[in-house]
Amino acid sequence: MASQFYRIASIFFLSFLIVLLFKTPSQAKVSLPNDSIINIKEDYGARGDGTTDDTQAIQKAINDHIDSPFDVIIFFPRGKYLISSQIKWKNNDGQWGTAITLQGEHKRKTLIKLQNNAPGFEDASNPNAMIFTASELLSGNPTDGGKDWENLGEGNEAFRNFIKDLTIDTGTNNPGAIAIDYLANNGAAIENIVIRSGDRSGKIGLNMKRKWTGPALVKNILIEGFDYGIFLDEECCSVTFENIKLARQKVAGIYNNQNILIIRQLKSFNNVPVIQNFAAQGLVVVIDGKFKGKSTASAIENSGEIYLRNLRATRYRSVIMHNGETLPGKHITEFFSESYHLHSSSKTALKLPVKETPRLPKIPIQQWANVEDYGARGSSDTGKPDYTDDTAAIQAAMDSGKQVIYFPPGRYIISQPIIIAGNVRKVDFLGSWIGFPADFDRSKPVFRIEEGLHDVVQLKNMGPYWQAWENSHLGEVIMIEHDSPKTLILKDGNFQSYQSTPVSGDLFLENVVGGGIWRFNHPQNIWARHFNPEGAVHPKIINNGANLWILGLKIESPTTNILTQGSGKTEVLGAYLIPGALSRAPFLEDWPPAFVNDESSHSLIYATQAYSENQRYPVQIEETIDGETRMLLSDDVIRRDHLGSIIPLYTGYADTSDTDNLNLLNRQRLEKENIHKY
Repeated sequence: MASQFYRIASIFFLSFLIVLLFKTPSQAKVSLPNDSIINIKEDYGARGDGTTDDTQAIQKAINDHIDSPFDVIIFFPRGKYLISSQIKWKNNDGQWGTAITLQGEHKRKTLIKLQNNAPGFEDASNPNAMIFTASELLSGNPTDGGKDWENLGEGNEAFRNFIKDLTIDTGTNNPGAIAIDYLANNGAAIENIVIRSGDRSGKIGLNMKRKWTGPALVKNILIEGFDYGIFLDEECCSVTFENIKLARQKVAGIYNNQNILIIRQLKSFNNVPVIQNFAAQGLVVVIDGKFKGKSTASAIENSGEIYLRNLRATRYRSVIMHNGETLPGKHITEFFSESYHLHSSSKTALKLPVKETPRLPKIPIQQWANVEDYGARGSSDTGKPDYTDDTAAIQAAMDSGKQVIYFPPGRYIISQPIIIAGNVRKVDFLGSWIGFPADFDRSKPVFRIEEGLHDVVQLKNMGPYWQAWENSHLGEVIMIEHDSPKTLILKDGNFQSYQSTPVSGDLFLENVVGGGIWRFNHPQNIWARHFNPEGAVHPKIINNGANLWILGLKIESPTTNILTQGSGKTEVLGAYLIPGALSRAPFLEDWPPAFVNDESSHSLIYATQAYSENQRYPVQIEETIDGETRMLLSDDVIRRDHLGSIIPLYTGYADTSDTDNLNLLNRQRLEKENIHKY
């Protein structure tokens, strides 16, 4: 009896200690308009009382709505929702689907919990997931999955799968439990959640080992317990992590076999390795990490390619064991497995200053304006998309004086630029699609952000019009024009394209997809976290004298990915590129370089994927400095699966003195930060 008491007391003390170590800013509750969500209590009778089994209510809500042509938000008010079996992304016919959001009201006060001793979760050798997201069904047979394996929901169309602002708890005595088996592509995210095991048991907290995982953003999560906190296996398609906290894993915090992991702000409280990266195809980028342990192992065990910056390990043998060799030292300022350059320049990364994405204050629901109240129609009376012109109604909503303008899920047509200014602080599209006629004036934007009353304006959750292949006019349209000195945030949306003006303020991108060209100009600052501009436009991103910082980039196009010119500075911390066949860009006669630097500065970390010889960049980087042009060829860099490439670090700087000053400022900042303990 006494031993059981001490065991329970020690678990409580450790949990309390972890909460103190990983304390995060308080979170306000999430409020959303009732006319645009599915309320799991009010609409499906879930109790959330911690006693009633809510499995059927939650599953039925997904079954009923996963075939919707638009995003579906299933809202969980505060409560403890007990489940006894897997929650899966399927319709009433058993077919897989996508574009479901599980949205909690509060990260720590909204809990989905697996019952203790749950049948089907007892076998660690045959693990089972509490929550199982999926790709859209492509074959049409109820028992099939996506493109690859039967009944696994696999595929590369797992668009807009979101899990936000709640806690997932696998209960006790469930050694075969996986909290979340997450498949996601292009504009999907897990954000502001806690994943925990009630007794440390369980196989994996966040599992991403199915085929076609990524690109996706995972931000602001704590994972406590399990054999592995996070597990990735397949080689496609990159995942961006930020502000990740790991505690009390039994085997490793993060395991990666072949994928591309980009991680910033990683904290670990563990007695096992923090990261294991074991395959040559794998590329891991870690920026800003604090690892507290009690182990004779190194904090990172690596056999693949890697880039590390500003990491500190306490009570580990060292920060990293690389290719079987323990590299001494408990602190790493910068380490990379290989580097390349074409001109004489600093051999360290650019290290642009980093700003966190601003947080908007809580805005009362009374300050939300529904565009349909002003005459817009996102769907017809039968629930199908509506194609009437909504321009005047949407502009009236923008001019209403409300702080938040929202679009109930639907398809809205705009024929003239919409001006966002005045008292507007946030525009939430809630997954709605924005369309425009083929004769839309290409010289004008769809949305123009002008100077208003607030220092920060956010646009979020625009729906999935994101591709711009050869038969589409989407890539020719400017979706967002930023004509204001105020800060703009684009978040969780398919925002097509963007251009700045000479007065543009700071820009923050989080989990953003786009099909057109993105144009940034001097003297703007851009911070992008999981940026996924798709489509065959050339070049995809133009940095003309701006400061462009990217944490996680994925592009699928045989065009130049970034052109840096006009003394611009571009830093890419991890990218995954799939050029595909040149025929996808018929306006090109020959392969362009993957990146171009014209009398400017860039540092790049990335990998490419090719499935045949005619799908690889012959030239990785073309760089002109002081009038001299040089090229880095694919044949001269690390191969990835024979046809792809890996660049753990490339540096090319037109002004080395300026770069040295930036590095000095960042070193001073990092030294100051390193004074702080856990």
